[in-house]
Amino acid sequence: MKDRNSVSSLIHQIAKLEEGLINQQLRELNLNVDQAHTLRYIGDHPGTNQRAITIILGRSAASVSNLLKGLETRNLIEKKFNPDNDREKQLTLTPNGKETVTAVKGAFDVLDEKVDAALLATDAIYDQLTQIYQQLKE
Repeated sequence: MKDRNSVSSLIHQIAKLEEGLINQQLRELNLNVDQAHTLRYIGDHPGTNQRAITIILGRSAASVSNLLKGLETRNLIEKKFNPDNDREKQLTLTPNGKETVTAVKGAFDVLDEKVDAALLATDAIYDQLTQIYQQLKE
């Protein structure tokens, strides 16, 4: 029987390599991972608010506020008052933000293609990894 830690160790090493590849691609776009996730989320949920971003990133409100200010300064997002709530601002992508999200998605697509090219039974492996994830979550 193989060493029980070898599979989890290999998964960890693969995750680190993936993280390095994504970070390299995002650096070329002048983004970090949180900024990329935020832009993708806003692109998928136009009109979302800062509170939703704090939840998906698991960051403090102050940290997310600074992140959003940076994205707004770079003309990637804009904040607009919510017509139903004067105290809340809705977040949307600018045209530059939409272009950046397309590039971010492209970076993740390249990673997915590299991984998928190495797999023989993508669906079966996906199912097995999902089972591992669910067991570890419990």
